[in-house]
Amino acid sequence: MNILTIELSDHSIRTVYQENDQLNVVEEEFTDHQEHRIKDQLTAFFDKTGLRSAHFDEHILSWSVQKSTLIPSNVFSESTPDDLYRLCFGKPLDVGTIDYNRIPEHGIVNLFHLPSWVKRFFVLNFPRCIIQHEGTHLLRGILSQNAFRLKASLIIYPGYFLLTLVKENKLLFYSQFDQHSPEDITYHTLFVLQQKELLDEQLRVEICNGVGMDREICDQVIGNFSKIASIQVSEISFTDQLIQKSILLCV
Repeated sequence: MNILTIELSDHSIRTVYQENDQLNVVEEEFTDHQEHRIKDQLTAFFDKTGLRSAHFDEHILSWSVQKSTLIPSNVFSESTPDDLYRLCFGKPLDVGTIDYNRIPEHGIVNLFHLPSWVKRFFVLNFPRCIIQHEGTHLLRGILSQNAFRLKASLIIYPGYFLLTLVKENKLLFYSQFDQHSPEDITYHTLFVLQQKELLDEQLRVEICNGVGMDREICDQVIGNFSKIASIQVSEISFTDQLIQKSILLCV
């Protein structure tokens, strides 16, 4: 199956697709964060790359935003997305911008903010495009694999990062944290492991640079983990294709 994966944040866009057994990755940072400027740059980006007119069996958009939370399905059914979002994050800036992805195989719903312009732009340009939060793709991907041993997955973005912990094929933790340095990322991860009483267990760590993030920061985080004596890291790896791989595992 020929799939165009689009990773999008309010900072950058990254497209990934396979062509003649070659993986093509194109990334571009937004020069202006005003809505109409971003849409203009996206239009120019898709015109320049020719991806809008190219044939793909699927177009899948992975949207990254820091404010995302998981709600048990039974709790979600007893309220409204707007009320639940307001309870977790406060009132959204715009009406009708709260979206969600059901993950029924794990009994949870991923609730997040999705600006109206994202839907309008991609539905107009790619009418069959599937739009989901990156956390949804990540969870489905890592939980569809052998997730018996303790594993931490970190996706690092400018200003924040997403952390998940899985063990025995169950999700132990999912959240985002502010980050302004590699040390912030190390600190928050260690704190979560401590709170979960997991410091003494063998740990696999998977680190990914999210769209718009340089690999250099990821390498510094990897270096930090390798020096920490209080945790037992059995394996640590880097990938810039974590979301794409997660999507392909579930298509």
